[in-house]
Amino acid sequence: HALLPEELQVLSDIRDFLQVPHTTQELLSAERTPTLALAMPVYESLITMLQNLAEVHQELLPAIKASISK
Repeated sequence: HALLPEELQVLSDIRDFLQVPHTTQELLSAERTPTLALAMPVYESLITMLQNLAEVHQELLPAIKASISK
């Protein structure tokens, strides 16, 4: 069963959303022992990336807001 263009777009949007925490996790896991000096800037970057994503993907706003509030 082939996916419709709209379904492919939804999957692409979800991939964009999931890429944000994945990138954050990759940054932190690259360090043997993440410290607060590293974790805080990465966390702030995560929030900024999510806020930027919210501007582009309004349809994902509930998930993005939930992620930011955690």
